[in-house]
Amino acid sequence: MKITRILSSLLLLWYCQSLVGQYNLGASKLQNKGRFPATGVITQSSGLALDPDGIHFWTHNDQGNATTKIYKFLPANGNTAVSIVDSVQVVGHENLDWEDMAKDQNGNLYLCQTGKNCNSLSPPECPGRFLYKILKMPFAVLNSQTSIVPDSFIFKYPLPPACNQNGSDTTFVNAEATIFYNNNVYIFTKNIWSKVTNNCGNWVETSTYLFKIPLIAGSSAANPIVGEYLGSYNLKVSEADSTVNFYKVIAGAINTAQTVVSLVTPARVWQFRNFTGDNFFNGDVSYHSFLDDGGIGVIRGYEGADFYNNDLLYLSVDGTNGRISAINIDSLCTNVRSLVDHVPGSLRTALSCASQGDTLSFNSATANQNLIIGAPINITKNISIVNTQSNVTIQSLTNLPTMFAINPMKQVYLEGFNMETANYPDNFSIQNNGHLTLKNITVKNFPGQAKNVINQTGATLTISGDVDIKTN
Repeated sequence: MKITRILSSLLLLWYCQSLVGQYNLGASKLQNKGRFPATGVITQSSGLALDPDGIHFWTHNDQGNATTKIYKFLPANGNTAVSIVDSVQVVGHENLDWEDMAKDQNGNLYLCQTGKNCNSLSPPECPGRFLYKILKMPFAVLNSQTSIVPDSFIFKYPLPPACNQNGSDTTFVNAEATIFYNNNVYIFTKNIWSKVTNNCGNWVETSTYLFKIPLIAGSSAANPIVGEYLGSYNLKVSEADSTVNFYKVIAGAINTAQTVVSLVTPARVWQFRNFTGDNFFNGDVSYHSFLDDGGIGVIRGYEGADFYNNDLLYLSVDGTNGRISAINIDSLCTNVRSLVDHVPGSLRTALSCASQGDTLSFNSATANQNLIIGAPINITKNISIVNTQSNVTIQSLTNLPTMFAINPMKQVYLEGFNMETANYPDNFSIQNNGHLTLKNITVKNFPGQAKNVINQTGATLTISGDVDIKTN
């Protein structure tokens, strides 16, 4: 049976860029988790997947060292060598640019041959130039056998409507980032062409393009699965991002809870949160750059990525003696560490970046300090803001009508800090349209000002612990 996927014209948003806010989380220090042995079998780690035991990882080489085994290893600390504990031969398949790994929640690993195979300048007759492959392997077999014959799925990419649909045009992709989500593999491109001399897809060099690959049994080179185009996102933040290190995606992962998608470029990690369905680009977007263990900015070829848990992202470098690193994604998003508004680490940025139900915390740098709010903060999600540092005060500037405006039906929990409005008539600290709980909070205004907490119709206010609402 021939397997095809016809793109609905309603979904063909080929030229649209997702319009969502970008939040710069600044730079964050990488944790060193060992290196692959300098004389070992892994010289080009190009994918990473956490084993179901929650301790070991699997990886593979890409086409530069085209072994047909995948390797299980135990991370280390610092720059010591990781331990290679097992290897499994993949039977019946060449390594024609294996570029990433993904895994489902039912115990299966997906090895993704999504690289460039023949390069973009190769003639059309280059074997398999426009066909790609995904190999499915149960972890149970990988952890009990020395070889495996995987299930295979062969696919190609769809043509944009502006391209010639009679076969003379093709979509050619070099992709190094894949995830598994809701029974499909999703691919984020690094490079994409319609033809070397014909950009009929109007592809944008600085964007990553998202494709959905349904894993349908029975595919073949003659009858490949046809992927579905879902959208694009431009990773070039400013004109200062002048090299591919800033916008070419080389790894991808989704966290355990399936709520955060991370995409890696050599210079940054991007996080996509609060998305709807598989429209990963329509939610909250943030990014940060890398610091080495000495606090110096670095650019690295992290081509493998997978989450250790919901927060900690592991990364592996493609190269001889390649390093393993880890970075805590959620702490970057939900930790308040700046006293200044509208900057990376500010309370406003943390609220924008956080997911539904997250808890924001305060860094030790905020102890005994005032955090200045320069404009009202609209709280549009269920959130907790909890401070355990000493004597933190959130303070508004003059002529600010409110500090926090809570949307209808939102559950908001505030604990452990002071709030102080500026000395200006009609200012108040909180406009509550939702369901607010205050615990161990001091809210202070000045004589002649309006009430500190305004409860709108239908809103609720719960007081817990030591709450002091007073006039200065």
